[in-house]
Amino acid sequence: MRHETTKIAKRLKTAEPGVVDVRMRWLFIAVMAAVTLFMILRGVFEDPETRENFTNSGSPSPGGHRALVELLQKSGFKVETTVARLDRLDDEFFKRGGRTLALLEPSGGHVEEHEAELRALFEDERKANIILVLPKRHYSQVETEDGESVVLQESIGSLEECRKLLELAKLDGELEFHRATEAATLTDGEGKLSAKLGGKHPFPQYFVLKAQPKPKVRSPYEPEPPPRWQVLVKDSAGNPVALRNNERNLVVLAEPDLISNRFLGEGEAAALAKIVMNAGNSRSISIDEALHGLSTQASLEYLAVRPPALWALLSLLLLLGLFFWREATVLRPLEAESDQRRSRALVIEGVARLMARARDYGPAARAVIHRAPYALQSARAQVHAAGIAGSTPKGVPREIEQRLEAIGFAGGSEGGLIQAAAAVSSLKREVSLAKHVPTRNA
Repeated sequence: MRHETTKIAKRLKTAEPGVVDVRMRWLFIAVMAAVTLFMILRGVFEDPETRENFTNSGSPSPGGHRALVELLQKSGFKVETTVARLDRLDDEFFKRGGRTLALLEPSGGHVEEHEAELRALFEDERKANIILVLPKRHYSQVETEDGESVVLQESIGSLEECRKLLELAKLDGELEFHRATEAATLTDGEGKLSAKLGGKHPFPQYFVLKAQPKPKVRSPYEPEPPPRWQVLVKDSAGNPVALRNNERNLVVLAEPDLISNRFLGEGEAAALAKIVMNAGNSRSISIDEALHGLSTQASLEYLAVRPPALWALLSLLLLLGLFFWREATVLRPLEAESDQRRSRALVIEGVARLMARARDYGPAARAVIHRAPYALQSARAQVHAAGIAGSTPKGVPREIEQRLEAIGFAGGSEGGLIQAAAAVSSLKREVSLAKHVPTRNA
């Protein structure tokens, strides 16, 4: 028995893959591991990739709004950015005194891309708290000869971009949008604070209120309702530049230069900008960056190494590690297999190892005795039907049944399993001899 086991162990060592197979396998694993490690490290150490349009809340460019954000934070505002879908905002944006959504100079191309979301936002019956700043200036980066300097080219957008936004906001029926042809001074509603825009195109944009329907006749004892539109900022000609709709808690600013990095420090522009932002009646402001093209803030590698995508990446790496382990320790190329690897002795050895590891000798001995009648039957068809639902061991003599019942298990030990298997094997030899060897007549 010991000699046979030793021979099987030697056989297991003979079916190793060739040197070329081993090298190719480990080369493949090394390349995959190196590529995976490189992508992970790249995602860990790289900065988020963003598309800069030079007007977003973090941009230091002349048309950006970083200065406004710092001003609001120093004034006690809680300012954050968001790229959430505009038609799926949190309920906090619809509460009086809740969070206010600031749409600062939405880019024309991205307005068209998110048009369905914008329509749903302004058509929502709950009426979100919104500060809408219409666009004016566009910036694009110009390549320089040295390749290091950043030069921006400024252009003025069309009036149709602003009128499109007013149409999406359901304001085109109440407000007309215009752009002045000469410089003007901007002041607050009471005319106390003033700021004059400069630069290459200092002509402010403004609104004209259309004729409103006459209010219903009210009782003299009823309090006068607040006006539908409240002027926050106006130009020197008296045209409203910033308005608040008291019924919708909506603030609209026609002149974006008032809150840009370039002009925020001119005169009382900072104070006028605070008046506009305070009109949202909230100390918590979320600046939307999806309309600035920043809805995808990072590369795939950056997102893959941060939750929740990190858990999916770790699961994938664990699965790949398991595959490589199985490939290196269990699977073998077909040409490396030998006839000896597919021998019955190898199967027996494998089952024996499993049983030795499980140490489940008692149930194994019972299974041997339970299935013994199928092996001891005379009919081959009944043997092949062993294990099929409804099959029964028929044709076993009563004497053999009694001998099977007399086999013990030795307390479920390894020796008991061997004894049970040996007893069944002895019965099998007796049955075979009785069938094939004729009895000697006396």
